[in-house]
Amino acid sequence: MSSDSFDISDNEPVGLGLLDPYEARQRMANEYTRLRAAWFPNEHDTAATLQWLYLAEGSDDLDWGYSHNARLLRVVVREGDLAAAQLNDFASEANPTDVYHNFGALGSWRVYLAHELCHEWQFVVLNDQADDWGEQQFAERGQHWPGPGHTAAFYTAIRDFVQHFELDLDHVLDSI
Repeated sequence: MSSDSFDISDNEPVGLGLLDPYEARQRMANEYTRLRAAWFPNEHDTAATLQWLYLAEGSDDLDWGYSHNARLLRVVVREGDLAAAQLNDFASEANPTDVYHNFGALGSWRVYLAHELCHEWQFVVLNDQADDWGEQQFAERGQHWPGPGHTAAFYTAIRDFVQHFELDLDHVLDSI
């Protein structure tokens, strides 16, 4: 782990207006569980293992990621993600996914979560197979994101995410 990671050895709040890292971890895990349960069909009910990394703000040596071979979703929590406003608990909302309708206003961790969940869909549900629309988007836009897995099938997964949650496709494609 990076030398500028921050200590999560105790369960005390890390500052005024900030959640302790364990509370942040629980809220993020709940968000993953809610989104995945709302989207993935029952036959794909085995969720990825979540790997947690806590880093100081400005640490860019590690980022979120999804490994389809290991079925592992790496979650990177930076100090800035611990602001209570960034991690509001939406359990009281009638539809906890409503927050995603204003995609551009989401905290960065929610955008990363949606991005990696699309990768999970890409490999678990789509078996890394794109449809014609995904192929067309990839031909027009190319590999918009760095790293592996950003293929035509990833565009198909994003479109599936957008359709399922009734989001604005162009807005999500620009943000995710």
